[in-house]
Amino acid sequence: MNLTDTTRSIKEQTIKYLSSYKKKNNQDINYLTVSKIKRNNSKVDASIRLLNKSTICTVDMTYPIDSSGNIVFNNIVRNKFYNKLDKLSASIDDYDTISDDVEELQDKMDDLQDQVEEIDMDDPNLDIENNISDHYIAECDSCHGIFISSVMQSDQDIDSISGICPICQKETTQYLNWVIKDADNI
Repeated sequence: MNLTDTTRSIKEQTIKYLSSYKKKNNQDINYLTVSKIKRNNSKVDASIRLLNKSTICTVDMTYPIDSSGNIVFNNIVRNKFYNKLDKLSASIDDYDTISDDVEELQDKMDDLQDQVEEIDMDDPNLDIENNISDHYIAECDSCHGIFISSVMQSDQDIDSISGICPICQKETTQYLNWVIKDADNI
């Protein structure tokens, strides 16, 4: 059997195998070509290229040769071919699942980016949000750190308060020595 006959024989048998496999497993696998054929007196090695969904795959097969030089296509060869197709389909399905997950994650990222871009930031109102005018500047009795107190100047005269110093984190007396005034009101 020459190379052309070997190729034709493998092609015809592969198409038969695929036909029964597709019916049995509801798979959309199509034959493309046979390549890399190596033949000796006892076997033929061949790579069969298939189209599984949208992916081109290769199944490497070894076919025994009988005493008259013909390729043996028996149940053992068919079952080996089916097993390879099963593994191929499972790996394609795994790839499709991962691909779908990545696409879904990418869509969610795009949606999140769109939401972030749609956020309108309010202009800060310095007169209201950062107004420290009329607050006391306090001095800690323990660490002598200086900080803006939450106490505001009022008509009462306050020299000191007790509380936790934001600098040394101790309960101390805090002396209220100065008052913050707006530059416009001086």
